[in-house]
Amino acid sequence: MTKLVYKFNGKDDFTTAFVEDDYVLQDNETFDNPGNVLLPVTFSNGKIVGATQAEFEAEQLANQQVPEGANAPTGPSNTEKAIAALTLQIAQNKANQDTVNAQLLLATAKQTVKETN
Repeated sequence: MTKLVYKFNGKDDFTTAFVEDDYVLQDNETFDNPGNVLLPVTFSNGKIVGATQAEFEAEQLANQQVPEGANAPTGPSNTEKAIAALTLQIAQNKANQDTVNAQLLLATAKQTVKETN
């Protein structure tokens, strides 16, 4: 049998892999599904933890570049807010799809093992 391990890679995201049931977790790995998380992510107390909405928005604002000589932005425009909301929705959908794909692969593997025995 196999199960899914989530590995925090230190670059504000994580990867997943199928491992055997007797797999021993390495540093920055967990069996706990982090679900839908906002960037940046961290690894704390054996879990992958996403940013709060406020931290996510602050990070996005900090990453905006202001052309030299221009006034600092007063905040994101409505267009930027819409793009950010859609980007977040896409990221959440991808995370959900990854979970579904993992479950389907696991079910397929179990069925294949059953059929070969």
